[in-house]
Amino acid sequence: MSNFKKLFYTLIFILIIEIILILVSHHKQEKFKTIPTDKTNIAILIDINSNNIDIYKNKKIIKSYNKKPSAPPLISNLKIINKGNYSSGLQIDL
Repeated sequence: MSNFKKLFYTLIFILIIEIILILVSHHKQEKFKTIPTDKTNIAILIDINSNNIDIYKNKKIIKSYNKKPSAPPLISNLKIINKGNYSSGLQIDL
């Protein structure tokens, strides 16, 4: 019976440690949550047929990427980025 009590208390101890770790990690996620402060609109227009990428900020074009027809498509260079539950986006290697 003594071994059973040791095992039981060990499992309770591990459960308490896991609960503490979950609470601490959740608190850190909430602490670093970012909230947008301005109303800047950014859009990326990808035209696969003509192999162009245009980046717009507040309805004005700020950057345009055009590749030659013989180059590989720009869409093949896109990577999806996912950082936790709060931000996600695309990374373009040009």
